[in-house]
Amino acid sequence: MDAISMLKNDHRKIGKCFREFEAAGDRAFRKRQAIVRKVCTALEIHSQLEEELFYPAVQLTADPRGQDVVRHSIQEHHVVRALIDELNGMSSEAEHFGPTFKRLAEHVARHIRQEERHLLPGVGDQLGQEGLEYLGHQMASRKRELTPTHPFLLRDALRQAQTFVSMAYDSLTGVPPAKPRARRRVKTVPKRGSASLALVVRAKARRPSPSAERSKAVQPARVGKAPAPAGATQPLRRAAARAERVIKKGAAKGPLGRYVEPRT
Repeated sequence: MDAISMLKNDHRKIGKCFREFEAAGDRAFRKRQAIVRKVCTALEIHSQLEEELFYPAVQLTADPRGQDVVRHSIQEHHVVRALIDELNGMSSEAEHFGPTFKRLAEHVARHIRQEERHLLPGVGDQLGQEGLEYLGHQMASRKRELTPTHPFLLRDALRQAQTFVSMAYDSLTGVPPAKPRARRRVKTVPKRGSASLALVVRAKARRPSPSAERSKAVQPARVGKAPAPAGATQPLRRAAARAERVIKKGAAKGPLGRYVEPRT
């Protein structure tokens, strides 16, 4: 699609939205609000395309009259943007909502008539069909960049609405806001240059547990070999006492069984 056909197509769509607004009635607030948003978005994109691409291309080959038409069109865009800002800050149920939009429609309709009568007819002769095709391709690419992505806008709107509903419910019921979940700590592998993972595991395995450290601190210090259990020492003690008595008795008796005073 060439540049002139693209601009005229936008003009027809915008004019159709104006007629839909008139047919909606004064009490169709939601429908009128949706139409106004659609028209304002289309006008902002259309004006941006003309000022960035179309008007500069026309000014390169336009005569003095065409230059004046371009400058006048840019001034009219400022009026359009002022009316759009006024509508964006107004509720659809406001008293001046309908009259303000009608002023916008009248201004845009006059702007469209002036462009199609005094500007567009001479542009085709100046740029030629090949130039119009190239300019139309550039404008179509730029229009795709400027057009908002509706699924993402809807997703963000739904998220904001969900957050608002949750906050309102919590404030009405007195429920405190939920605390964020604690993040899990992830054990990291030792960095290069530090001890390997196998050495760290072995060191932890050799390290005594806290319970073993406490039990060791309670027990008295031991010197030498650890004594045998109490049950195992009783037979040894009885055998040692018996052997000591036998040795003393044998030393007290002489070779013939008589008592001999031990030498000192």
